[in-house]
Amino acid sequence: MNEYELGYLAGMIDGEGTFGIRRKYNPAIRKDRKRGYSWEYYVAITNTDYSVIIYLKELLGGGCISKPTLREGQKQTWRINFYPKILREVLPKLKLIIKEEHRLLFLVVLQIMKKRTNSKIRDKRTNRFIGTITTEEDENILNKIYEQIKVLNRRGR
Repeated sequence: MNEYELGYLAGMIDGEGTFGIRRKYNPAIRKDRKRGYSWEYYVAITNTDYSVIIYLKELLGGGCISKPTLREGQKQTWRINFYPKILREVLPKLKLIIKEEHRLLFLVVLQIMKKRTNSKIRDKRTNRFIGTITTEEDENILNKIYEQIKVLNRRGR
């Protein structure tokens, strides 16, 4: 990815992007972990121009495109969520202006989530492994980052 493309991506993330991390409650994990939740994290860009979303997917070589449900009076939008592998490659190269704190926190999240291990519990419906196991220290770091991202994402801060 050249400098121009990195700048374009940085501008899109700063202007239209979102960084999210959340604890997802899952009762099946309770057997394996006392807290009963797993972590989900994402970086996504939402835009009303579908061609922009397609360009970003081609630029980065992947991503999951979705069409969020509209509320009354809203214009149709599309959203691209970036895969962790792509984020690990691209986020260190970006320099954001508005969301630089988000980016730095997410670099830590990506490090932690890379070293986690899968639980041995399978979802009965999809037959996929549910959740991941991290160390207690990593759990504490993720909790702190979760709270920081929540504050940073608050509108009008």
